[in-house]
Amino acid sequence: MKLIDLRHCIFFIFIWLYFGLCIDISVGGYAALETPDISKDGKINLIDLSIMAEKWLSQDCFEPDWCQGTDINHSGDVSFADIEFLATYWAGNDYTKAVMVGNTQRRYWVHLPPEYDSNQPTAVVVAFHGGGGNPQSMMTLSGLNEKSDEEGFIVVYPYGSGIDPNQSLSFNGGNCCSYAMQNNINDIAFVDALLDDLSETVNVDPNRIYATGFSNGSIMTYLAASELSERFAAVAPVGGPMGTETCNPSRPVPIIHFHGTSDQFAPFNGGYGTNPVGGPGVTDFYSVDHSIQNWVRTNGCDPDPDAVPMPNIEDDGTFVVRKTYSSGLQGSEVLLYVIMGGGHTWPGREPTVNFLGKSTKDISANDLMWEFFQKHPKKPSAGMPYLRTPESRFDSLPGYDFTSNYFMVDDYEGGQLRMHYIDEGPKAAPTILMLHGNPTWTYQFREIIPILNEAGYRTILVDYIGMGRSDKPTVFGDYTYDRHVGWVKQMFDHLDSTLNLGQVVIFGHDYGTPIGIRLMAEHYPNRFDAFIDANASLPEGDNISPTHLNWRQFVRENPDVPVGHIISSQVNPPLSPEEIAAYDAPYPNVTYKTAIRSFPEMVPETPEEPEAAANIAAWTFMESFTRPFMTIFGSYDLVGGPNARREFIKRVPGAYGQPHPQLDVTHYAPEDKPEAVAEEVIQFLDDVYQPTAFTKLHYSEFEEDFDGFADGGANCFYDPIKKAVKLTGNSGIESSTWQVNSMDLTDKNAVKIAFRYLPFDINDTEEFIVEFWNGSNWIDVLNHTAGVDFQNGAQDYGFVRIENHEQTFTSDSRIRIRCCSRNASAGIYLLDIGIYARDSVANQ
Repeated sequence: MKLIDLRHCIFFIFIWLYFGLCIDISVGGYAALETPDISKDGKINLIDLSIMAEKWLSQDCFEPDWCQGTDINHSGDVSFADIEFLATYWAGNDYTKAVMVGNTQRRYWVHLPPEYDSNQPTAVVVAFHGGGGNPQSMMTLSGLNEKSDEEGFIVVYPYGSGIDPNQSLSFNGGNCCSYAMQNNINDIAFVDALLDDLSETVNVDPNRIYATGFSNGSIMTYLAASELSERFAAVAPVGGPMGTETCNPSRPVPIIHFHGTSDQFAPFNGGYGTNPVGGPGVTDFYSVDHSIQNWVRTNGCDPDPDAVPMPNIEDDGTFVVRKTYSSGLQGSEVLLYVIMGGGHTWPGREPTVNFLGKSTKDISANDLMWEFFQKHPKKPSAGMPYLRTPESRFDSLPGYDFTSNYFMVDDYEGGQLRMHYIDEGPKAAPTILMLHGNPTWTYQFREIIPILNEAGYRTILVDYIGMGRSDKPTVFGDYTYDRHVGWVKQMFDHLDSTLNLGQVVIFGHDYGTPIGIRLMAEHYPNRFDAFIDANASLPEGDNISPTHLNWRQFVRENPDVPVGHIISSQVNPPLSPEEIAAYDAPYPNVTYKTAIRSFPEMVPETPEEPEAAANIAAWTFMESFTRPFMTIFGSYDLVGGPNARREFIKRVPGAYGQPHPQLDVTHYAPEDKPEAVAEEVIQFLDDVYQPTAFTKLHYSEFEEDFDGFADGGANCFYDPIKKAVKLTGNSGIESSTWQVNSMDLTDKNAVKIAFRYLPFDINDTEEFIVEFWNGSNWIDVLNHTAGVDFQNGAQDYGFVRIENHEQTFTSDSRIRIRCCSRNASAGIYLLDIGIYARDSVANQ
């Protein structure tokens, strides 16, 4: 009993010294430990002290109990070190918490103000330390704990990552910094998990969560605003720019940024700067202006700032100019405090080391950011912010004399958006659902519509949300493939039910193809009769064309995208000034062009991205799609081009035996050659909807031998490795293969011949020929020329259609394929061939 009394006596003497005399006892290496909440009631209080008193001097402490949690440092006994750690937390009203992010434990430090009331929702400021620092260094640098105690908000200091868990830490903010960036640490997932975890132990006001940070922490602040905009109401970066080329928030986020013009470590104008020992830096920083302009555009603020010099209170070699970009969406704004002569410092605070440069005393970053935060709580969502183009902008557009219709779609944010569509042509006819690309809109199809209508087809055209005559959400992050697919689905559901649509085919140009394919794959696997792809691919996260990368970069650098001029530069002849103005009509200024800027960012660069996963799933659907599938490409299309065409023909079963024309155009085939596109579409649809379909007469895939074909002579071989017929040279019949068994075509009105081949070493302008035996002569029906129709080494596809009014169909018809290369060792591998025919009208 005396031992217990003595133990308690010594214990409380120590506590009295610690609290009463404020002796400075260092926490030392215990920063890695979790909060010493021994009673597990979410607080550090007298209950914890009482349990510690009972267990003090205990020995033989083992996991998992560790003497009821009082052996805080897991040393095996309860000693002065454990009391010291508990008392430090008690005295400072601070504690650390650990949270799991995947399989990794991450930590954060919490500072509660003295007047914190667990019954009241409380504002939170997440403060990211600089590169090479830790929470303690951020507390010292910023003085936010003092501001917290004064104003009553909670401060949370996340620990970055590093080799040592307690010091020299960093965050992965994009292009910076050090360990976290080099190891691709997912700090966004950490912050998201931190906020969830914090809400379980303190009463957080979800509409008043803010972020600030210094240097690398400022970069992380910008990234958090972009990727976690639904959680952060406003942010205050200090001494660090964005670490990414663009920002993609799902809602406007007010920004207040502080930066010195003489910052040598994160230069105001961007670049490498210097390191702490005077050498060159390792990060090529973006400029402050890059950050500000990104967020001004994203928040929809007035691009012309109101610049106001601040009072020059202290003679410290600095003066401050405040630039305010106001009138943003949902009341947002962007403020930039330019500290002329200021260094890599926290305004209003003494620099922790002199080499960081001057710190202005004319303003207090803490005072200004808290005032800004109080002004900008997160507002409850009431639908997406959007713009609606004035109807007068669409008056008298050349060639666009169609009736406009509208339907309200759910915006997925609690509101509605107006979506535009055109419905032209005979109402009882098969319907073509036409989906445009980017940066076009339904105006692109103006010359095709009347041709298709005259041919007996109904046309329904949709302007995507954000484009053409549809409403235009102004927040970049509101646009995703999923939402575009969803909006088109809502529209089609409405049209299908109210208009009683029967037979329907999708025509997708550019982005219209992945949207249309996903519409089928995810929602209507059996609804559509056929699919037409024009100038588009279905990207899986690899092999992005250099042309697309250049286009994406152009849009990033030129947000006020000159839509009409871009399209005019890609067609021949160029558009008239009136047509250029018509393409620009939906977009009075840059704030209307968010959707145009968002589309290039949706194309996945790696298979791991969500958009890639959705497209891969769509490919799985298409690999079993047996309904007719046609592609239309331009011979000079550098966006989708021959690779996309070959991929569709190779992987989509319904593509084989169908025409896949390559027109003499670039990427905008519907604008460049509307008559040719319409002709191909009509022929394709006439075949789809004819009462009698084409039937297969012959198919050879040369698995074991010539399979119904014969070698013409010495320059025709069967290759068992490639399982193909090899034709070389230019020896006439000896360089050919021909059909052994004749075909009786006397009762047929059309024949289609399709084949896949692999050309090799054929010189440009040289060719191979498909010939048709009409009973008396071999007639050339298809010539494929190297450098025009195919490229050596790339598998390709040949197709020809023969009508009975063009050639004589006999009971002894045959097909022959002949190589015509002057190089005796050059030629083609014929991989397969299919022959299809349709009965004449008299036999139907």
